[in-house]
Amino acid sequence: MALYEGTFAWTESGTPLPNIPVAVPSETPILKSWGVYFSMRGVKEVSPAMTDGLSYVLTLCAALKKLGVSAWEAQHVDVIVAGASLKAEQHVLNTCNYWEEIGVLLPNKSWTLHFVGPEVDQVLPSRMASYCSGCGGAATHLCKGCRLAGYCGAACQVSDWKSRHKHSCKTKNSASLSQHVSVKVFKGTLHDYLEKENFNTSSTVVYGCNTGFGSGNPPLMESWVPDLSRLASSAFLCLMSCANTWSDLRGEVLLLQTMYNVDLCLAPASNPFKAVTVKQDEAPEPTTSIQKWYCANYCLYAFKGDPAAQLPPLDTLRAQTEQVAPMFQEFKPTAIE
Repeated sequence: MALYEGTFAWTESGTPLPNIPVAVPSETPILKSWGVYFSMRGVKEVSPAMTDGLSYVLTLCAALKKLGVSAWEAQHVDVIVAGASLKAEQHVLNTCNYWEEIGVLLPNKSWTLHFVGPEVDQVLPSRMASYCSGCGGAATHLCKGCRLAGYCGAACQVSDWKSRHKHSCKTKNSASLSQHVSVKVFKGTLHDYLEKENFNTSSTVVYGCNTGFGSGNPPLMESWVPDLSRLASSAFLCLMSCANTWSDLRGEVLLLQTMYNVDLCLAPASNPFKAVTVKQDEAPEPTTSIQKWYCANYCLYAFKGDPAAQLPPLDTLRAQTEQVAPMFQEFKPTAIE
């Protein structure tokens, strides 16, 4: 996939983001607003970088609740973070404990997060895990083998080794973040990963953050064709966030409904956990006098494909995408709310 410029408050210098308090709250935080969440999690100092980084995780958790994933029969859920990149979703994974919040906010399941994209780093760096992979308490040391899994003491480390960690310790592309959350990283396209791994569609969610596949950028749009074709002809629940309403959201929904015959299961909606950083073009758009703007995870929607769908060959879909891309470039910006 082509490089996509995201919007967030941190730079490419690799500066770690501030961690969320490790202590698990006595009651599950309510996913209503930033203010309510920070209050229930005991966060007293909030920065734009923290909010932007948490936006990826809280957008996912709030949407999963809204879509009823918490009520799924499956006790374990796979979340494939499609189109992930080292400077965005994986930067949050590598430098802080935000992705571990899914185990705090949705504690009735265990989760594996799969970070998939051509722009991820296949090897996870060592960092002090916040939670013990055995009991879920505060971690005090790392596994000496992989420098990824954290533990509170020898008993939990021995128990976790016997039950699961011995299978992933030396791979460097997978790790246990906490008792309920583990991660894997795959450098490649979503289509390739789905060909390589076997996922149960009844217990798997595909999550795309600010993908830009309807942006009007021809190389970026065409790079998503194999992935979208696979999703449109499968039964995966797919959650997508968009960086604006005037091109990304409009283009993506139009593309999915007209070229891939996909029906939405969650109508486009504003996101209470959108990022706070907004990028704006220097000059306003001539015909509207409104500056083009981008805000990570500004809005979201969801769809499910149909395994019985009869889609055109990939070459045909690529050609159709190339034809509509110029039209998508003509979408006019609207004022940010």
